[in-house]
Amino acid sequence: MAEFIDEGFCVIRPIFNDQGVGVDYTFLEVNRRFETETGLRQAIGRRMYELAPAHEPFWAEPTDASRKPGADQIRASGRGTGPLV
Repeated sequence: MAEFIDEGFCVIRPIFNDQGVGVDYTFLEVNRRFETETGLRQAIGRRMYELAPAHEPFWAEPTDASRKPGADQIRASGRGTGPLV
């Protein structure tokens, strides 16, 4: 499905520390446009800070809404940020 989207797209699984704060995330799915826009290659199954150790911590800190019972999505837009590596 992601391949049919004309913008960079990814599905991630957040990784939380013992205090429940988002500290990293694993890529579950990406499309080619995501790879082109971010410069991240072969990201599926890998952690963000493995791919780009200097990446801004803001992106690993999911919003409070994502931690509410029943929440299963985090939506964020990085449009115009350019390559991450």
